[in-house]
Amino acid sequence: MSNLDERGFVVGLLWSLYEAWDVIRRPLIVEEADRYAPQIADRETRPLLERMLDLAKQGRKLGITLILVTLDPPT
Repeated sequence: MSNLDERGFVVGLLWSLYEAWDVIRRPLIVEEADRYAPQIADRETRPLLERMLDLAKQGRKLGITLILVTLDPPT
């Protein structure tokens, strides 16, 4: 599995969790967030970033608190 395929799988899994979420408020913690929501997106990673942004925006409707954790500071 390529690096991009792995990241696409994780973002897809997060989106599936969003679609199946119930109304109970829970945090969703994503470690190594820079891999899945890169601070500087290129043509390859732009769809991943856009999906994570959608999850952050739309998840609030269901009470999802998205917490992105990274040790990679912006460059």
